[in-house]
Amino acid sequence: MQHGHTKVLQLIKEKMNEKLKITIDSITAQGEGIGRYENYVIFVPHAVPGDYVEVSLISKKSSYARALISKILDPSPFRIKPLCPKTNECGGCQLQEMNYNLQLVQKEIILKDAFIRIAGVSPKPERNIIPADFNVQYRNKCQYPVTTEYKKLIMGYYAPRSHKIINYTNCSLHPAQLNKALNQVKEILEDYKITGYNEKKHKGIIRHIIGRFSFGMGNILIGLVTNEKMPNPKLIARDIINTIPFCTGVIQNINTKSTNVILGLQNILLAGESHIKEIIGEMSFYYSLPSFFQINTSCAQKLYDFVLQMADIKGTETIIDAYSGVGAISLFLARKAKKVYAIEEIESAVKDAIFNAKINNIKNCFFVHGRVENILPQLSKEIKPDLIILDPPREGVSSNILELIANIKIPKIIYISCHPGTLARDTKILLDKGYSLSFYQGIDMFPHTYHIETVAMFQLKS
Repeated sequence: MQHGHTKVLQLIKEKMNEKLKITIDSITAQGEGIGRYENYVIFVPHAVPGDYVEVSLISKKSSYARALISKILDPSPFRIKPLCPKTNECGGCQLQEMNYNLQLVQKEIILKDAFIRIAGVSPKPERNIIPADFNVQYRNKCQYPVTTEYKKLIMGYYAPRSHKIINYTNCSLHPAQLNKALNQVKEILEDYKITGYNEKKHKGIIRHIIGRFSFGMGNILIGLVTNEKMPNPKLIARDIINTIPFCTGVIQNINTKSTNVILGLQNILLAGESHIKEIIGEMSFYYSLPSFFQINTSCAQKLYDFVLQMADIKGTETIIDAYSGVGAISLFLARKAKKVYAIEEIESAVKDAIFNAKINNIKNCFFVHGRVENILPQLSKEIKPDLIILDPPREGVSSNILELIANIKIPKIIYISCHPGTLARDTKILLDKGYSLSFYQGIDMFPHTYHIETVAMFQLKS
């Protein structure tokens, strides 16, 4: 067996400068096609299951290689023309060549595989993955990196596996109004001779241009992330407001660190309002530039409704909402529950949440500023929750928090995740701690990308 594997590796080494012909049979959790040559796995970006392609190898390891498509010999019946002409260059989308229905099927397979391979369970989903209402122009937020080339500002998303900016700002995932507004902001900055950021030299003024768009109100909030002091900031903001009639505010965020983190800690209101308003169902939410808000407004409604359904609230429950953001899920639950305690690390989001509770006339929701790791141990000594909501970043929940949840015997957990791998990892921990996985539900919050939003429910075994 080892001899056969060595022979295949030698064959692949000899083929490094040649074209190989392979059939794509599935995709990875990162959206790359999977094909095989002599049983040796080859990952191919922008390949669709069913494609028969000619590929050029670009790297190899002991168990797999990566390749690029040089020619599509026989396209998959599920292959479609991508909406964006830059999809092969830009790292924003991975699945634009794939029929949307197949995208949903592949995401269901990825989810199930994560539970089986990492958590060691094969649960049944509540139903098939819930599709997006529309799979283009759905994003309510854009944050473009900016640099200078040949004395002109360029901006766009990064190329895959690099920090090379692809100069393209007509993204098919953004509303047309958002694309147009961000281009107008760039033109205004050029008029004022504002330089783009050079990451290697840590020089230049404008690092990112951010737009946050309200589907309910049709408004936009603009953020300018700067590395150095920006000349004439008030005049620039005034011109942005005057040029973009639906722009309600311009914020300058200052980030002087040499880091991949986009936002710094200081925000300065240059013009207009510091928040943007969104409407979901019968509720209104205000949020500021750095606060977390679900990227797909339409699917956020589906998510909140499903969480409410899973919670099955009778009116006597005390609930903890960890990683609560601007309080959207907390407030949806508080309308039905006895009390909700929400924990959030970002101070601006906590302030937004308190304001959102006030404008929605909800008085039984209490917001606590701090890290979940610090707040939950103390809070659990003061209350006995019937349910905890976990909606962590992609990194998932720390093992210490999961152990605490098990130790205080919270009867029910609803876990919201945008990363199948970390969800499956944490599922295994919870199963080992005495919980059972009742079911899970995928929601396609991010069409045309490999990202998957999932809601899972756990119950403490009696």
